[in-house]
Amino acid sequence: MIDQKAATLFDTDMHIHRISCDRNVRHAAEQEFLSSKPSAICSFSLLELKGNYIQDLILLRNKTGASDDFESMASRIMNSGGRRCMLMLSQLIRIIGKDVLPVYDWDKTQNILLTHIDAQIAISWNEFKGSVDEVVDLFNCTRAKEEPSLLKNSWKASIPRCNINNCQCTINSNIISRLPLLKQYLTFYEGLESSSKTNELDTIADIISKTVYANKFPWTEGACRKVGDLLIALHAIDFKEFLSSNYKEHSQLSKALNYEFRKFDVASIRLK
Repeated sequence: MIDQKAATLFDTDMHIHRISCDRNVRHAAEQEFLSSKPSAICSFSLLELKGNYIQDLILLRNKTGASDDFESMASRIMNSGGRRCMLMLSQLIRIIGKDVLPVYDWDKTQNILLTHIDAQIAISWNEFKGSVDEVVDLFNCTRAKEEPSLLKNSWKASIPRCNINNCQCTINSNIISRLPLLKQYLTFYEGLESSSKTNELDTIADIISKTVYANKFPWTEGACRKVGDLLIALHAIDFKEFLSSNYKEHSQLSKALNYEFRKFDVASIRLK
């Protein structure tokens, strides 16, 4: 086990920056993983990576397999909109960069793409875990232990709703043991100017308030994925530093919960 007091904890977004279409951002993120040692991610980041990066790879595979040519594939991706579109495009550019695709021969191109996407889905999980020295897990998260699986040429990376029958995590007892610290967050949050509050910080305050009132964390109501920044922050407390590009939330959470936050400044790193 690593000495967490001398280690860097990486946020989920740092793995996404490693595949950015922006060369400067990609190289800067890669350098952080190489130089910030010892290093770790928390199990909840694995859950988040499965819920966006791997699920979007699967979506990219489905859109590629359903397309009649390169143009219709690109259109299907663009029609997804938002962050999913951007992530799929980054994934596609990463794959295309490895081969000169015969785009005039769609059948051949499609097979090459599907082969590479399948390979990416298969190795991503271990790649996430292998990029750091340790995966830490305060909450014994059941969902984070469920790897993507291939069944009859179809990938599955779903995240079932947690209940007492399908989950053996310890998040409720761990959160309840930290109620004094979470109450400290509520006091801090109440003193924040409205311009510093975000939807995520609002949601964290709301769920903490409900937890304090009921003396129970509402984990069966999907609370974990609503307050991912909080759960990762609770891991960060034990580390030398926490590295993330998520400034709006962690600049405030780090003050309230007393951990060292270092910003990965994407805006200043991007290609100009």
